[in-house]
Amino acid sequence: MSPNPTVISQSKESEEDRSLWKIIILVLFGAGFIFATTYFFNKFLLTADYSRLFFSLLFGGGFLVVMILQIFFIKGRFNMVVVMFLQGITPLIVFYSRIYPSPSLVLIAGSLIFFIFLVFAAVRGQRVLSNSLEIKFFFTARSILPRAVTGLLIFLTIVFYLNYFSWGNFNDELGRVLVGQTLASSQPIVGLVFSDISFNKTVQSFLDVIALNQLRKIPSSMGETEADPAINFQRLPPPEKAEAVRRFSLELKKELEKVVGPLNASAPVTGEVFRITKDYFNGLSAALKSALSLALALAFFFGVKGIAVLLYWFIELVAFVLFKFLLISGFAHITLENRGREFVMLS
Repeated sequence: MSPNPTVISQSKESEEDRSLWKIIILVLFGAGFIFATTYFFNKFLLTADYSRLFFSLLFGGGFLVVMILQIFFIKGRFNMVVVMFLQGITPLIVFYSRIYPSPSLVLIAGSLIFFIFLVFAAVRGQRVLSNSLEIKFFFTARSILPRAVTGLLIFLTIVFYLNYFSWGNFNDELGRVLVGQTLASSQPIVGLVFSDISFNKTVQSFLDVIALNQLRKIPSSMGETEADPAINFQRLPPPEKAEAVRRFSLELKKELEKVVGPLNASAPVTGEVFRITKDYFNGLSAALKSALSLALALAFFFGVKGIAVLLYWFIELVAFVLFKFLLISGFAHITLENRGREFVMLS
């Protein structure tokens, strides 16, 4: 991979760490990125500000890139374990008040799980490198990422669970914001079925739009033999159309109330959805609440992991570009044994 690899003699250059300050640089970048990832993710959970989520994803990707580089550049197994341990416990700094003076054992356990998965990823990556005659960057990176991402997402899932279901950081205002943003993100899809739909309207206006859409779908030809105003909707004058919409909307409301309970027709849709969800959750038994909390945490984990898999190629590409740059800049070099196996050494 290097244009001018160093060919060494039979005695060969041993694969060992020889530049402590360069290892420290890699550790500082890794620790800094994982700290920022956790910090912005926690801020997102507390504020529902999606710009914080973007920064968390950005720094999380940066951490994974740096970790891939660490596995290529750091040789000693002991040194690697120390590096992964430091990066595994760094996120706990964000939750200092939850660690001292009363430590959260679940949070600490999450950090240790993160550390263990980082070690698994590092060992796997180093094993692939040691068993390859040539450095296969993308193959090695692909063996690292799944374990590292799983460890990171387990820790973030624990942070999600603790914030919302243990530490009491989920409040009504945050709930309304999350419900509003969730409904807003689904609006384009709902709009394919019901035109002019908007979750920012009141419940009554929302039902009126649905009623109008449904009445418009009834073929006007059916009105030739039917007397029902709803069926003759296309031929009705405007005042009677409005009355037909009102009656249909009232029927929709009655049917909906049979399922979710009384509705405030003048309240915003987002507010009513949040109230119904909250009332339903509060009405559950303690055991069901606990089970539902765990189910939501698992849904969060698998949902985010499914998205992360789609980004592996981008993380690998960025890591590869940086890897080549560090070789060209003299940060490290590739050494070639006379038996033909390449490995990377810090210069």
